[in-house]
Amino acid sequence: MRSRMLAVLSVFATLTSGCANAQSETSAYSFELVELPTNSPSIDDPNRSYRELRQATFLRAEQEVLDQSQVSAAYRGGTYFGRHSDSFLVYAITPERGVFYYLPPGPYDPNSNVVLALPDTIEACRLEIEWEKLDHYPLIADMASLHFVSKDCQPFDPEEHLSEEMEAGQQFEIESASATGESSTRLVTSSMRSGAFDVANAISAVMAEDQRELNRTVPLAGINEHSLIAGLAEDGSVYLLLEGPWLSFRQRCIFHVGEWANVTDLALRRDAEQACTRIARTS
Repeated sequence: MRSRMLAVLSVFATLTSGCANAQSETSAYSFELVELPTNSPSIDDPNRSYRELRQATFLRAEQEVLDQSQVSAAYRGGTYFGRHSDSFLVYAITPERGVFYYLPPGPYDPNSNVVLALPDTIEACRLEIEWEKLDHYPLIADMASLHFVSKDCQPFDPEEHLSEEMEAGQQFEIESASATGESSTRLVTSSMRSGAFDVANAISAVMAEDQRELNRTVPLAGINEHSLIAGLAEDGSVYLLLEGPWLSFRQRCIFHVGEWANVTDLALRRDAEQACTRIARTS
């Protein structure tokens, strides 16, 4: 038996674009050019040294962010970045902060057939963001609300990266398939047909069903891929919000993962995607 409810919430947070707040939240961002060691290139496998560089940088970012956090696990992500995918962004995120490295995208020059071998060391931009210093903390809408820099560590004009405006008064229809043991997974549909999806209030509405209160949100992915956002409850419980091609633009999948260490559990995420897909097909 599928349960369904309509959540009507007042907007308890004003999620604004970074343009107006760019000056006051400067201290949340720190960036610098650093030197990273690489392995010598392989003639037989030009991609090898790039893969090894990414893996080493994943571990470096993870260790750096954990050294400054109160949790024992970090969410690790990687995606191509830039208008022409001119860098590969490697990052690690905890509830306290995120550490990002901009790496060369790969061994092939897009303008020729030349293989670009890595030198012994490269200069890479390192960006660190401390969530609690952001003006829109504790409710960070998504990756699009952050001010990233270029691969050369040059800040972008904030007006070029405005977040989509949030419409007030969103209502949410929350559906779950509790009879199949999937009560921790909900399909949430927004009443709004335009404007940004109200991430914070959607997660809050799901938590309210479980007698929990939302404390803050942390973006985990959503630069060149679908958004993944963690919601942390007052009691420490963690929920994940997913969007994907298997849902409409007004729908999100929200599910309870327990503690922060489980945000990297791909099996939990796959199960939630499948549950939300089943619910959406029968809606």
